Amino acid sequence: MSRYIEFVECGFKNIFRYGANWTVFKFNSGLTNVFGKNGIGKSTILEALHYCLFGESYRGLTLAKLINRSNKKNFEIYLIIKIVSNGKEVTYKILRGLDPKIEQLYILGDPKPIDINGRFNKYIIDNLLGFDANINKKVISVNPKNNSFTTMSLDERRKVIDSIVNLSKTKEYLKNIKDKLNEEATKKTILISDIDFNKRSAEPYEIMIAKNDIDKDSKINAIDLSISKCKKEQEDNNVKLVELNNGLSDLDENINKLLKEEADLKSVYLLKNPKELNNKLIKLKSSLLYLKNKAKDKKNEISKIIPNTICSHCGNSYTVDQANDKRREETIEYNKILEDGRKVNDELKSLNDEINALTKEYDNISKLTNEIMALKDIKSQKVYEIKIIEQQNLLSSRSIDELSENRLELLKDNTNIDSIKNKLAEINKNKIKLDVQLVEINKSIDNLSYSAKMFSDTGLKSLILRKFLPILNKLINFYLKKFELNITFNITEDYKYNIIAGNEYSDDFDGLSGGQQQRINLAILFAQTDLIKLIGNFKTNLLFLDEYIDGGVDDEGLNATIKILKQICLKDNKSIVLISHKLNANIIKELDYFYHAKKINDNFSELVEVDSSYTSEILLEN
Repeated sequence: MSRYIEFVECGFKNIFRYGANWTVFKFNSGLTNVFGKNGIGKSTILEALHYCLFGESYRGLTLAKLINRSNKKNFEIYLIIKIVSNGKEVTYKILRGLDPKIEQLYILGDPKPIDINGRFNKYIIDNLLGFDANINKKVISVNPKNNSFTTMSLDERRKVIDSIVNLSKTKEYLKNIKDKLNEEATKKTILISDIDFNKRSAEPYEIMIAKNDIDKDSKINAIDLSISKCKKEQEDNNVKLVELNNGLSDLDENINKLLKEEADLKSVYLLKNPKELNNKLIKLKSSLLYLKNKAKDKKNEISKIIPNTICSHCGNSYTVDQANDKRREETIEYNKILEDGRKVNDELKSLNDEINALTKEYDNISKLTNEIMALKDIKSQKVYEIKIIEQQNLLSSRSIDELSENRLELLKDNTNIDSIKNKLAEINKNKIKLDVQLVEINKSIDNLSYSAKMFSDTGLKSLILRKFLPILNKLINFYLKKFELNITFNITEDYKYNIIAGNEYSDDFDGLSGGQQQRINLAILFAQTDLIKLIGNFKTNLLFLDEYIDGGVDDEGLNATIKILKQICLKDNKSIVLISHKLNANIIKELDYFYHAKKINDNFSELVEVDSSYTSEILLEN
């Protein structure tokens, strides 16, 4: 069931630098810019939105840190969203707060909150949104500090793509099916043991009826043989049980040892803060690109310092001595830029070595995890075997008791052939019942096996990916052309990617410039939002870009990005919110709404809606 989620309005108070009065932000259709100096509270909107939807901080902060430190009062956040599902439109108001904790959901206009059974977060995700916090961070409300698709782990990419094409539940479904399959297989094994027991129970009676004229001793001998057979089975089973239980102890010891080793490796790995290293790598690459461009510009300036030639900027000309002095001065600056570039490059090489070493550590953790999973699978199999053997022993005991009872009856010489026939008829009736049950269980196992195959990576999931990945790749490359990048980017079915580039670009993502990398990441992001619109179990009017278009994007790429965002707004009636430090007069002309985050005093900020002329004046002042 697909649903459309329209974000209408967000209000908040006593969060971060904002005080006790309600601050209201409207998600208008079009391009909205939030601007202001760093640390004033631009990204507070993103935190408020995420907390109201999912009850957690967008950046992973403790919830206590969200509360305004000056007021130290409880904060509240509300979000108004319009949900259209199955042709029915309902507008909701989500209200959350801390100290005291508030979790309430209203149908707008109704003063009484909806009565929710179970977890509030789960209800919001399952019944209203259709997407989780991970999708919000990776596709809807994005920030450069969250990994872009190209820098995500394979597991993160899998979660994002699976959520977009409605496959996020397949892993859970497959696990449930396999658990049910094991349960049915256990029932089948027990049922077969019951059938075997039924058959063995019938044998003495069949013998008695067929050979009613044989003497009592022969009948007793037949029963004794059956009892001996059951006891021998029990002895053999007990030997197997000892071996299996000893094997379980060894497995538990090995698993615990590997779990400790895995925990130690993870602890060391996390202490090195891989996310921070990756962010540092992006910054260094951007710095290096900036220094390269700066050196190029400086070299160009030096080449234009020519004696007795009129300067195109000031209208004056240099004497020979002035030109030489100026060239020396500019050359010193040029050499300083080169030296800074070498330092950044050396730092980048050192950081790459550190990241490569960290990647090897992560691979070692993954190997350990796989080894632990393999041992747990072996353990599960042994536990299953123990359960079956114990059931067989129980059935053997039942068989021994019944055969012993029959033996006593023979010894008492009160055997009656009619009662024997009645007993055999009862056993045969039970056999028919057991055979029917076996047919039903076999049918259930066949259906579950088919379902397991369908939900496996090679089944239905593979078919869906083969259908929709080409669409996603086509959309990505459509946007790459919009960015005028002669690059073909394809995501593969194993959630990896490859790049085929023209002569002027690298086929390796790390070999591309920061601006080129950022344009690829933006193309993937835009393509994902388009695919959600086409096939997702939800659609939304919101795209929130928190400084996402700033890092490494040059003026040409920035202008192309704004044009694409404008087209998306017009085509899909979207509300796209930008937090950016790269605004200029040309970009302001393309934007529709502006919010200015500004300081009131040392402790508090305010967020006010302004017009484009006010925005231009602020930019000129800065």
